[in-house]
Amino acid sequence: MANVCSPEGYADITAAANVYHHVESLRTVMDDDGVDSVIFITVVPTFLPRKELAEGLVKLLKNEGYAKKKPVYICIMAGNYVWECRKILEENGIRTYNTPAHCVKAAAHMVEYKWFLDSVRGVE
Repeated sequence: MANVCSPEGYADITAAANVYHHVESLRTVMDDDGVDSVIFITVVPTFLPRKELAEGLVKLLKNEGYAKKKPVYICIMAGNYVWECRKILEENGIRTYNTPAHCVKAAAHMVEYKWFLDSVRGVE
């Protein structure tokens, strides 16, 4: 189950979501042509296997190529409790962030960089 909020533009899956729900929710949002980039935020509950979550995200983003479809910023919160999960993602070239604010800052820098490249190329 998820709430898809409009016009705010976010999808909120329930706290009871398992690894499959997390990965498939991200897939659904990434497949939406109306979405330009994604900030994936989760606070991993104690019943959710952290290693399996990381492996599922790696499979989707790296192995299936979803990381090349559009920018995705992965925020997995809960400090040291989720370090193994974040480490697996990082070792597979998927950058992670520990707060949503860091994701937003990274996304803002990417937009600024795109504007810079466009100005150098003379694109308006």
